[in-house]
Amino acid sequence: MARAGTPELGSLWKVYRSAIDEVAPDSSKASFRKWHENINATMGVEVSELLNSLRDEIMVAVRFSETEQSLVPAKGGFVSIPAPSFLIVVGTNNDILKGVIEAKLAKYSVLLNESKVGDVLMRTARNKLPSLIPMQPTYASEAGFFLLGSTPDIVADALFAYRHKNGLKSRPEFKKAFQGLPMVNNGIVYISPEMGQIIGHIHSANIDKVVAGAEKHPATSRIIRQLLTYNGKDQSAALVIQNWKNGVMVMGNSAIGGQDAITRLIAYPLRSLPDIFSSTTESNKKTLVSVFRNTFNQE
Repeated sequence: MARAGTPELGSLWKVYRSAIDEVAPDSSKASFRKWHENINATMGVEVSELLNSLRDEIMVAVRFSETEQSLVPAKGGFVSIPAPSFLIVVGTNNDILKGVIEAKLAKYSVLLNESKVGDVLMRTARNKLPSLIPMQPTYASEAGFFLLGSTPDIVADALFAYRHKNGLKSRPEFKKAFQGLPMVNNGIVYISPEMGQIIGHIHSANIDKVVAGAEKHPATSRIIRQLLTYNGKDQSAALVIQNWKNGVMVMGNSAIGGQDAITRLIAYPLRSLPDIFSSTTESNKKTLVSVFRNTFNQE
């Protein structure tokens, strides 16, 4: 999965602060001031100074191991998936962000190993952190970008991909997914078919728990399952985003369209159905089933 965009964080922060000053009640203003003081103290730098040090280029990516497995929480237990690792890349004007992270690592006595990827220095936590997923924080700076990853491999691979121009954009599946879409844009969203399958796997585990309270009502169970799985559609997507003066244009290829977005909104309240079915009378349960049938035209 990759999500890249061009938010101007410094400008967004100004808008947010102005909104607080202009429309928030006094209690909210006091809470915000307290939070602002705490976050400044935690980072050791003023929030606005940090955000203004960043350029309007941000990317977040997730990939999965071909050999390791991890357990992730789901309703009613854990689900085994290929071990994920993540990467965050931020455009920077200076080293303020790097300094904040290094200061926090020093404060908590996190020992670092240094290594070179080409001529770029990469720093990695000496020991893996206790976590459900592989976690050995690693960071590096290259060509005006700061890279922070959950493992040394994902940061090193990103640095190599940048140097040799053989990263995600060069892969046939990526080119095919974005064929015909404008690659001069303000951001992309890419969810590969493999990522979509893993998302579906986690959804299925959650759905089994959600529909547990409705197992005596097959029609209702079927409707709930269809809604929460979006009729079993592929979760993959390839979208580009363009900012226009009169709005934001999103175009691309995804099985989850406008109709499915509405379906998702309908589906969210259904997550409470186990509680509904466990606390209602038999008469009310029959009424719920009737409502679902009439609403979604199901036999």
